[in-house]
Amino acid sequence: MKRLSPQIEKDIIRTASERPTYGYGRVWDLFRNNGTKLYRKIVRRALKERNLALLYAKHNGRIKSRNLLHLAVPG
Repeated sequence: MKRLSPQIEKDIIRTASERPTYGYGRVWDLFRNNGTKLYRKIVRRALKERNLALLYAKHNGRIKSRNLLHLAVPG
């Protein structure tokens, strides 16, 4: 496995620390837009190792459209 350069790793950590509401996808977008080619998983792993990864929001109350077609009819 190819190791990430220490300078890029520091830049990822610095960027994530400056923008605590950014997830790994947005941090990866910043680097991509600046011309640095990285894989998303590398950014995700770097943030996860330092506990900078955001918790994802679970959407527990959603109704799936397929469930609307098969409504239970009492009878």
